Amino acid sequence: MAASSFESVLGFFSPPSALDIAWERECRSIQNHRGDFLELNYWRRDLSVLQRVQTLAAALETNRRLESVSICLTNTGISCEGLERLLPAILNHPRISSLTLSLNECRISGSTLTRIVGSLSENLALNSLSLDLSFNPLNDEGAVAIFRLLGRCMRLGQVSLNLSSTRIQRAGMSTLVEWISNSRTRLEALVLKLEDNAIGGASGKQLADILETTSLQTLALDLRGNELGSLGTNAFLHLMSVLALKTMVLRLQKNHIPASTSSVLCEELAQCGFQSLTLDISENPEILGRPVEDIAETFGVQMLNCAANVYVGGPQQSLIDAAMQRRASGVFTKRAR
Repeated sequence: MAASSFESVLGFFSPPSALDIAWERECRSIQNHRGDFLELNYWRRDLSVLQRVQTLAAALETNRRLESVSICLTNTGISCEGLERLLPAILNHPRISSLTLSLNECRISGSTLTRIVGSLSENLALNSLSLDLSFNPLNDEGAVAIFRLLGRCMRLGQVSLNLSSTRIQRAGMSTLVEWISNSRTRLEALVLKLEDNAIGGASGKQLADILETTSLQTLALDLRGNELGSLGTNAFLHLMSVLALKTMVLRLQKNHIPASTSSVLCEELAQCGFQSLTLDISENPEILGRPVEDIAETFGVQMLNCAANVYVGGPQQSLIDAAMQRRASGVFTKRAR
């Protein structure tokens, strides 16, 4: 059932009586939905009334045909009690193996997630999960709860997790590393967004080191604004030469990357064997100047084995673009020193 049916019935200013009637109709339709895929979009709608959430949860629990579900609850004002009723209904469902769930900007606390995870089954059915919890004050407590949740998904092979701006620090990162360590032989694709959490170089290196041991085919990391410095940055750049990936995306903007890192980047680029690489080190002013010229030369002198897109930002981006164009055409002249 398309989400638009709900959108067309309700407006932001519907009177409560009309809203409740429409909500009951929507939930009956969910309960009787005959397909194995269901998409629901309640973006910015009012889900603060517990009774509505309980009705929705009951409808999802009753429909045993569902295998794939996409639910958007972004900025819905859903209460803690509502989440504690709704999320177990979704996650404990015996047939739902693929889930896309958006809960960003819902003011979810770490303690709420801890209670929810405590109510879940020990072995969940999911094998594919896309979960957005960005811009919630989770702190380390919430991060620990999330990775314990993932640990209960013993068949999980594809994960996309957005924890940007959730105040994760050392304890949360340690639990992330532990989960990856326990799942490294099962994980095929991992998208991890940790923007603006200030995790620091030591935690960053810890994460990069455990990623080296995985069997991933696809890896996308958004690590913008995390104060990685040279320690964390070098560790993530090293992944380019040691992982046998098909595709890698690495975003390292705003991480105080020093100019000395450019030599490490050149070495790792020269050994990179991916089919596709996207690397963004823009908004790190220390790495501009001569380092960018060295990076540009790497594209031609040390022939890359992958289709690479590297972004440094600013006027010098043209040097990188020109080098990539020359490499693509098979022509490169080594820069005179």
